[in-house]
Amino acid sequence: SAFSDSVITLSSSATLSTQTFHSMEGLSDKKGVSFESVLMPGQYLTLQDGKLVLTDGSDKKASTFYLN
Repeated sequence: SAFSDSVITLSSSATLSTQTFHSMEGLSDKKGVSFESVLMPGQYLTLQDGKLVLTDGSDKKASTFYLN
């Protein structure tokens, strides 16, 4: 996959925690991209109520993003 070598790191000063994500083919659409947690495999960045949260990716559309 074109996304398999990509790694994204997010950090939050509020919690002093850092998360790293592997980008991968979108869960709901091959043209999109999904981000799986390295620390917690099987957990994906998901947009819920306007906020990014970690979920199991069962809402595939909310866990798939389109980058320009």
